[in-house]
Amino acid sequence: YIDLLLVHWPVPFKVDENSGQNTLDDDVDIHGETWPAMEEVQAMGIAKSIGVSNYNTRQLKELLAVAKVKPVMNQVECTPYLPQKKLLALANEHGIKLTAYSPFGGSPRYDPGSEEFKTGETRQALWEEPKVKQLADKYNKTVNQILLKFHVERGVVVIPKTVTKSRMVENISIFDFSLTPEEIESLESLEGGGRYIDPVDMKPSKYYPFAEE
Repeated sequence: YIDLLLVHWPVPFKVDENSGQNTLDDDVDIHGETWPAMEEVQAMGIAKSIGVSNYNTRQLKELLAVAKVKPVMNQVECTPYLPQKKLLALANEHGIKLTAYSPFGGSPRYDPGSEEFKTGETRQALWEEPKVKQLADKYNKTVNQILLKFHVERGVVVIPKTVTKSRMVENISIFDFSLTPEEIESLESLEGGGRYIDPVDMKPSKYYPFAEE
């Protein structure tokens, strides 16, 4: 069985018979077709828990209105630049956990047409933010540890990605200090710095989630 199975995107695709390429398929009802299939997978014992990813608040509300089994998780990009306060409040209201991916904000923008995507350059603005660096100095921690603690203090599950042992140790060594509510608010005030993951091929879809929070 799978511990947790997620709908990766609220945007349906189909395989074009001629080209073999994935194409948008807005004829699919993501709430009336996709989610009942997820519920069936759970009922069969294939998945212990089911959830979603990249759903905005409207889509999550629409799903909750028809779901027989509510999602336990919504996995979304979340950083101080994109704190997802509205989505977090809705998730907390319904007992749904929020998971933060790309918590360091350093991944290339998911835009195949951009030079940044082609060259693999990363955006490092969060690492240079004075408010983040000041907290790192105050607590004698790294910037990454402050960014991870930001999520933990807000009750958000956070999933940093690394294959380096020393960074794994660094990432988990964040439970010997706490950020104050004022410091959390200070980091949240950085909202508006932008989104890193924004798949341009999904934008024509009526289900494209990032036109609203």
